[in-house]
Amino acid sequence: MTNLTLTGNKGKVTINSKDVLNTLKSNPFLNNVRDISNTINQEEVLAFDCRYEESYYESTTYDQEERELEEIMQHVGASGLLNIRFEDIRNIVKDCVDEVEAELQEVYKLDNLRCHFYIYSFDQYLTDIRFVILISFEDSKYLSMINLASIIAQRQLDGQSKFYS
Repeated sequence: MTNLTLTGNKGKVTINSKDVLNTLKSNPFLNNVRDISNTINQEEVLAFDCRYEESYYESTTYDQEERELEEIMQHVGASGLLNIRFEDIRNIVKDCVDEVEAELQEVYKLDNLRCHFYIYSFDQYLTDIRFVILISFEDSKYLSMINLASIIAQRQLDGQSKFYS
């Protein structure tokens, strides 16, 4: 658990990573969210290891998307399908992270709050998507946050996280 004390529109604000964790867990699309903020050495940044909820893929909308992807696959081949699916996964996760960012902005009223994510694993059936979310509460450069997310994701993928094992 990490505590951050920041100055925002409401004056001084104390942010507890446990509260942010609860906000992430309340998102219907996320399960198995874990606070890994204490594993990074960054001020005013929180980190979370996440797994995307599998039930999305059981919806009729996804069935329609799957049929469309199969039609596309006939035209672009298997390698093209992998690129399309990864882009779909990225868009789904981005939408989820954008929702979380909007909710946190509403709660904490901080101008510099930004969320970044990095997908580090998914299976061929798109039922097990793992990614890290970084939440920055400072005016940080976009590329430096993406690089940090990439490093943390690689560490999770390399097995330093036994969370999902």
